[in-house]
Amino acid sequence: MPGLVAGASLLVDYTLTVAVSIAAGTAAITSAISPLRGHAVATAVVLLALLAIANLRGIRESGQLFAPPTYGYIAIMVVFIGYGVIRTTFGGLDPLPVNHQALNHFAHNGALLGGASLFLLMRAFSSGAIALSGVEAISNGVPAFRPPEPKHAATVLTWTGTILAALFCGVAALALQLRPTLSEDQTILSIMGRAVFGGDSPLYYILQFFTAAILILSANTAFADFPGSPR
Repeated sequence: MPGLVAGASLLVDYTLTVAVSIAAGTAAITSAISPLRGHAVATAVVLLALLAIANLRGIRESGQLFAPPTYGYIAIMVVFIGYGVIRTTFGGLDPLPVNHQALNHFAHNGALLGGASLFLLMRAFSSGAIALSGVEAISNGVPAFRPPEPKHAATVLTWTGTILAALFCGVAALALQLRPTLSEDQTILSIMGRAVFGGDSPLYYILQFFTAAILILSANTAFADFPGSPR
């Protein structure tokens, strides 16, 4: 019975990971490519189908597959946060104007609607579940590390937590400076990326590409890790 409960819990956890990761990756893509904004569901289904087909054909987690998107994402996020903080500190980047049209979808006369409050709460919960699932994947995959397995797993876990905390604090600090308006068409990161780099800058599209790539690859955690998770 305990094994069944643990397996069911992991199944729900990884299902949520896939759903949120694919949805967030799709949002990053549609934020940068405006013609796809009306086809977000179709885009998400295609991404999920490609991921499922790749796993059915025997794709495996490997350093060669995950290293470029991971290092690329960390590098572009460091550039994004660093450049944004420099511009906001020394001038040249003021707080963004309030997008009243977008804000009206979530607020009424400056007050959040009840549905919007619930939406934001569930959005925060699901986003947090992504990070926790990534940490759980490391703990469940300790036997896959090179000897000594516990030491290498602990090192990866420490670096994962450190990088996650640093990027979160950096983006939060930059968001407090820019004060972007929540939008249905773009992610907050996309709005800030356009402000920091410029909408036509190659760095903006690099930011969106690696954001989408790392999110889609995180969805693969469920396919690769759940079958081998301890019951």
